[in-house]
Amino acid sequence: MKGKFFGYSAKLALAVLAVFGTMFTSCYEKEEVDTTTVNPAAYYVVGSISDGSDGQPISTATVKIDDAVVALTNGAFIQQVTTSGAHTVSVAAEGYYDVTKTVYCVVVADGQTSFAVADIALFTPDSQATSPTEVTTPSANDITAEMQTVVKDNFIPTTAPTGTTMGASTIDVTDGTIVITTPLTLNTATVDPIEVSYTYNEGFSFTETPTTRAVTDLDQFIANVARQLNKAYGLTRVTKNTTLYEGGNSIYGYNIIYTIKLQEYIFLINNINWGGTATWQSSVSIVPLVDTHDSHDTHGGSTNAGGGAGGAE
Repeated sequence: MKGKFFGYSAKLALAVLAVFGTMFTSCYEKEEVDTTTVNPAAYYVVGSISDGSDGQPISTATVKIDDAVVALTNGAFIQQVTTSGAHTVSVAAEGYYDVTKTVYCVVVADGQTSFAVADIALFTPDSQATSPTEVTTPSANDITAEMQTVVKDNFIPTTAPTGTTMGASTIDVTDGTIVITTPLTLNTATVDPIEVSYTYNEGFSFTETPTTRAVTDLDQFIANVARQLNKAYGLTRVTKNTTLYEGGNSIYGYNIIYTIKLQEYIFLINNINWGGTATWQSSVSIVPLVDTHDSHDTHGGSTNAGGGAGGAE
């Protein structure tokens, strides 16, 4: 009697056998043999792990069948199990959602082989991005409540550039926007042109702290916000130089003016509304301070936030 494949397509069976070089032989009778030996029924769990976005195999995943780790070859696996019935396949891979799937080996008679198939596609938070169910501009009162935890900790300058003395920052709050002005006085007044340094933040911040490894609904929420803003999650401090011109006048300092934007997003993820306020720096302006009242403060100023005059909203 030839072995039979149960619950397993012929195409996939051949592919698995090709990958692993496994051969299953059937029992047959020879003319000169009066009796045959029938092997016990055999049960296997087979399958593959792939990226759900492009179908490429994932060989770095950790695959367990009934809590026992199994080996992957080019993203595929085959593992003999001792019994028919239900078997649990769990898969974990860095940067992907974990997946657990239950598969079943059909009961077969001795001399036959039963396969349970577990082809599993893994997905990243980016691949699951959706449109927000609600976008709200925070009021000035709401923003003021957030300032201690987000704005003051991340955006207000705390260290004066070399050759300057930093004054107290002033903060102007309107709906959806915070403007922070920080004066810097040069230790020695200088006739223009003068090169000065400034810092700004790339990316966006968020009040929730994401997990660092296991992919969660919060990770998907942050990925959704990142796609909406076209910015990376997390703030990166960047330092640049710019040259100030003021028509031959003596420059005694300059103001750094940060424009901070806040936007609340709500996404429906796994039937749960996730919401929070994203905060990012949309622009930074450098405005020279001069000794004459006749000069125009904006002459020679630089407005930059990671690429071009006018900021990057």
